[in-house]
Amino acid sequence: SFVDSNNLALDRAPSDFDTPRRLVLSYLWEVPGVRRWGLVGKQLLSGWQINGITDIRTGSPFNVTSNTDTNFDGNSTDRPDLIGNPKLDTGRGRQELITQYFNTAAFRVTSGLFGGAGRNGVYGPGAINWDFSAFKNFAITERSKVQVRAEFFNLFNQVNLGNPNAVLTSPSFGRILGAGAPRIVQFSLKFLF
Repeated sequence: SFVDSNNLALDRAPSDFDTPRRLVLSYLWEVPGVRRWGLVGKQLLSGWQINGITDIRTGSPFNVTSNTDTNFDGNSTDRPDLIGNPKLDTGRGRQELITQYFNTAAFRVTSGLFGGAGRNGVYGPGAINWDFSAFKNFAITERSKVQVRAEFFNLFNQVNLGNPNAVLTSPSFGRILGAGAPRIVQFSLKFLF
């Protein structure tokens, strides 16, 4: 909802899904055929397909709210006043980032109708994700084959922190309470005909 429906400029800010920098690489490699080692080289080691997607991105913005209805419009999503710089060094250790991702002392409940903190004024942590898969087809007849698949999501088990709690009156204000999915591995056997 808008802070003031008569002044939409108060809500002019980056969109909720803004990602200033993002690199996505997609790759596929068909392993060359192995001509040595007879049947093992030809049937077992040849014909593999290696696939992957790497996604590296900066964090997305989030909105700090005060959880009080200072402008008396019936909802408690009003923004607080910004009284300092909310940015902290993101090069700190992971535990420090989790405990306090941004400067919580930079915000206070507003004494007026509308808080001075802009919408989506702070960006959350970035993320790195590597998805990887390997496929191999084994011919059974001319028209049918069996495909063996191995898929790894978040291959290196990178901890991708979520956005911190951004409700000023919450006891966990400024703390990161969640993260992205851990490594997921799945194997499958597919019959194609």
